[in-house]
Amino acid sequence: MCDYVIKYGHAIGRAKRDIKIGEHVHVHNVESLTAVHSVCRGGNP
Repeated sequence: MCDYVIKYGHAIGRAKRDIKIGEHVHVHNVESLTAVHSVCRGGNP
């Protein structure tokens, strides 16, 4: 959890939870790197 999500060699966000291989990646399981209330930094989901 909270690992960087990489797309085309660039970090596009952080995983809010574990993402299985082949699972769809979208706003429900990834947060923006500019999120104000970061789950990965102890904020509210």
